[in-house]
Amino acid sequence: MIRSLLSQVVAVSLLAIPSMGAPKLKDPDAALKQWQGTWVYESQSSGGWDLPEDRRDKIWVVVEGDIMTKTGVAGFNLKYKFKLDPTTTPKSIDLVSHEHPSGKTFTHIGIYEWDGETLRMCFDNSGEKRPKEFRSPKEQDNIYLSVLKRKTK
Repeated sequence: MIRSLLSQVVAVSLLAIPSMGAPKLKDPDAALKQWQGTWVYESQSSGGWDLPEDRRDKIWVVVEGDIMTKTGVAGFNLKYKFKLDPTTTPKSIDLVSHEHPSGKTFTHIGIYEWDGETLRMCFDNSGEKRPKEFRSPKEQDNIYLSVLKRKTK
């Protein structure tokens, strides 16, 4: 009897473990809180072209509130106001340029996934059609795929 009960407890515990790793947040505000901080690029590609590591290591993303700032050692700061929708499949994200150096407003529509450690985002920088999958086809240089990890101190 005790052995049977113990087996049931272990089985239930094992079923719960996968749900502990990746956040399954359906509330945009709760999801937004999880994004706060500094992120570094694991990879970035556009039109099937991968950003070289020596350039990728010189840029990062800082999230403060609902503002995402892409910055780097060259001193540039591209700010975007962003909105998450974790209820869609795949989850969606919209970026709108905020204080862009050109004075223009740009809208980037995309998708994202976050497993608690790695953040993947794929955007259509033309703002025309939200990507359906995480890839950057060679024939579409307006599609950007970024993979980021939270910066460790």
